[in-house]
This record gives sequence, structure tokens and C-alpha cells, in this order.
Amino acid sequence: MKEKKYTSLTPSPSPRILGEGSNTIYNSLMTKMDLMIKARYLRHEETKAEKMLWQELRNRKLGVKFRRQHPVDKFIIDFYTPEIKLGVELDGSAHKDSHEYDKLRTDLLENQNIKIIRFWNSEIEKNLERVIEKIKKAITT
Repeated sequence: MKEKKYTSLTPSPSPRILGEGSNTIYNSLMTKMDLMIKARYLRHEETKAEKMLWQELRNRKLGVKFRRQHPVDKFIIDFYTPEIKLGVELDGSAHKDSHEYDKLRTDLLENQNIKIIRFWNSEIEKNLERVIEKIKKAITT
């Protein structure tokens, strides 16, 4: 039997994981890579409200380290602190038609013991101090 020869132009066979028909490790890595790429894009395309809130959350100003546009599970959370598993989500005009999706997403994250609090962009732009007080209260409870 002649051994198959591989060149740079010949695709290598995909490894089988536990006898499964697809490469699940590759698929999960691609999903994580896709999330990381999307998070990086979102960090550069932030809204005015995200910029305002980030100035208040960065550099441990509230006692915990927040990360912005952070991948958690299969989602990207606007602001997240892994120390206490608290996520802050901002809802703007893009979220007006996605209440059901946002609720489902929040439920899935809360099932993983991640507390999610939500604010509208307009709420941050009009009364940032009140938003910060709500975040501080969520941090201490």
C-alpha cells in the first residue's frame, strides 16, 4: 500500500475527537477567536455612552477591575468584572427590537452566576452619577 504524500497544497486530514465526525476542538476555538475579533472591533466602535461610562469604570476606580467588550461564554458583555462576576450592559437604538434576545441572554448568563445590570445609553448620557451609584450598589451586594 502506497503512503499518501502531503504537500502544502494538500489539505491535511482533520483529526477526529473521541470518534466524533467533526473536529469539536477546532470549532470551539474558532468560536472563541470570532468572539475575540468581534470584541476588539466593538472596543474601537464604542458609543458616546460607552466612552462616558468607561471613564468611570477603568483603572479600578470603583474598587474592581472592569474589562470592556469582554467575551463571556458565547456572548460579549459591554463591561465585565470577573472578580465578582458582574456585567454591565448598555442598550441603545440597536437594542430596541431585541428585548427577547436580551432577556434570554441575561437569563443564560445569570444561570452561570453572572449578575447583569442594564442601562439605556440615554440614561448614562443624562444622569451618569445615578448610573454609577447603581453600579456601586451592585458591587457591594
